[in-house]
Amino acid sequence: MDIENLIQAALVLPAIIIGKAVDFNVGDRKFYVVVTWVVVNVLQVLALLYIWRQIQKKNDHNTITVTQTRSMISLNARKSNREAMTIKAYDEKEWGTLALTVIGGAVVLFYFYWKMDTVVPIFTQLLVGPFRTVRSKLFRLHVLDQHGPDLERPFKSSSGSFSKMLKDMKQEMGLSSGPSKRKKQPKKPTQALKDKLKANIQNRKN
Repeated sequence: MDIENLIQAALVLPAIIIGKAVDFNVGDRKFYVVVTWVVVNVLQVLALLYIWRQIQKKNDHNTITVTQTRSMISLNARKSNREAMTIKAYDEKEWGTLALTVIGGAVVLFYFYWKMDTVVPIFTQLLVGPFRTVRSKLFRLHVLDQHGPDLERPFKSSSGSFSKMLKDMKQEMGLSSGPSKRKKQPKKPTQALKDKLKANIQNRKN
C-alpha cells in the first residue's frame, strides 16, 4: 500500500473521532466549520481551473498508449483494449475524474449537512479533501511542476495495492487463499470392471 493512501487513511480516523467528540452546537462552532469548508472547496475549484488552464496552455500533442478499463472494453468489444491518445486529451480525461471527485463530493456532503444537520462529514473532509487534491498527479504536474517516474503518463493506478499487500502477507504466513492442491484420490473400480476382472481370473484358472 503506498504512503499516500496510508496518510489519507490515517487522517480519516482521527478526524472522525474528533468530530464525534466535539459538540459543534456550542456557540458558533458549526458556523465556522461550514465557512471553513466552503473556503477550502472554493480553493480546490480554483486549483482545478488553474490545472485546466495549464493543460490548454501546454497543448501537448505527444501520443501515448492507454489501456482501457474492462467497463470501457465491454461497451465496444470490437475495439482493442489499447488506444492512442494525446497527453492533452489524457490530462483532460484525468481532470474530469478529479473535478467529479472534488465537486461531486462537496455536493453530497452539503446534502447530508442540509438534511441531517451534521457537520462531522464536513469536518472530516476538511482534512482529507485538500490532501487528496494537492497530492493528485495533475496538481503535482501542472501546479507544483514536479516530474518523476510516478508521474509518467499513463498514470499507474494504486487500486488494489492494499489487497495485494494482504495477499502477499497471507502467502508469507502460509495462509494463501488460493485453490489448494488436493491429492487425486484413486478411482473406485466400477461393477463392470469388477466383473471383467473376475472373468479374467476364471479364464486363467481354466
